[in-house]
Amino acid sequence: MNSNDDSNTREDTDGDRAVSPVIGVILMVAITVILAAVIATAVLELGQTQTVSASAGVAISQNSSSGDVTATWVQDDRTSGTLTVVEGASSCSSATLDSVGDSITCDGSSALTITAEYEGSNTTVATWEP
Repeated sequence: MNSNDDSNTREDTDGDRAVSPVIGVILMVAITVILAAVIATAVLELGQTQTVSASAGVAISQNSSSGDVTATWVQDDRTSGTLTVVEGASSCSSATLDSVGDSITCDGSSALTITAEYEGSNTTVATWEP
């Protein structure tokens, strides 16, 4: 009977060993899925936190004889529709450029700053210093 008991013991031991690789594979798959979910969440959140500011092309030139400065809106990449002169000579203060191709001429006595709004925030798109 001792010989039968030894063979039964060996069969049980072999049966227990077969369970271990299955559990190992299940754990590896579970860890991989959880890790993929964490990485995907981190990557998707990064894309949502980035903000894009206004972008517009403005050409600024100065007339050498009169000293007047002309600002022309030449390209619209990302704006809400108008450009605003927020700083400048009194003749230009708070003036707006409503569409591409619009121009404004100011005396060249002070600095000129032009801003654009996009998605609720104002961004300086052009500056000129005398």
